[in-house]
Amino acid sequence: STPKLNKIEAWTPESRLIIGLAAGYFFWDTVDAFLYLKTSGMAFLLHGAFCFALYFCGYTVILIFFDPDFSDDIVQYYGLIFLIYEFSTIFLNISWFCRCFYKDPPTLIININKALFAISFVVVRIIFGLYWTSLFFKDAWAYLS
Repeated sequence: STPKLNKIEAWTPESRLIIGLAAGYFFWDTVDAFLYLKTSGMAFLLHGAFCFALYFCGYTVILIFFDPDFSDDIVQYYGLIFLIYEFSTIFLNISWFCRCFYKDPPTLIININKALFAISFVVVRIIFGLYWTSLFFKDAWAYLS
């Protein structure tokens, strides 16, 4: 099948691979958060579950029909962009590693990491995220109209 050119139906073999990997990662993340709910918390479980559902839907429409010519993949263009929203998670993981591997993590590393997390959260999730989310809704509205 041939990749589509509009952003709502856009896909490539590479985007399918990345969206499939993202769905798999968020599935694992959801199961892990469920198994360790007391440690992870309900917010982390819901984040994983919603992300899994969105990426699963963006990937599996093609798989449901088992028809390689049925190219009704949806929002993979935006799905790849929305994965960038997870950039600040890098700094959460660094914080977790510091707590796990150091009895008393170095204050300088912790403070730099907190600053990088805050900056990346504001820039990527809020500024970048609002901009690209608004473009997505604009394109989705035009597509559905």
